[in-house]
Amino acid sequence: MFRSQRVTRATLVETLRSLPDAVSVFVIADDAWLVVAPSGLFVLTEDQGDLGAATLRAAEWADSVRLKLSDELVWIPFVDALCVTTEATFDPNHPCLVVPHDLVVPTITGGPITIDAETLAKLALLGFPVLS
Repeated sequence: MFRSQRVTRATLVETLRSLPDAVSVFVIADDAWLVVAPSGLFVLTEDQGDLGAATLRAAEWADSVRLKLSDELVWIPFVDALCVTTEATFDPNHPCLVVPHDLVVPTITGGPITIDAETLAKLALLGFPVLS
């Protein structure tokens, strides 16, 4: 897959707001979001100058969400931790996947359906505020 070399003009929040209706986005911190989609659960943070710290935050928030889910659900879907960046860097030692900003939407919406509608409905009741 090739990605555009154009500069990303939309902010991450605008990108998250543009996701299809089947996808719910919750704010779990000022700088972290839980995305609930038929293709999976994703915790996103954004690189704001310190990619290592941002990837660590994403991994820690994903662990926190998994723990909260274990209190509410019998079966816990996998929670993918993603750090969104505009830099073209790769370091296999980062604790989570680093995704270029322009690939956020296909990364979240492009996979097969792994979470059934009943589980999606329960995830919407976890008490996280919805991104508006």
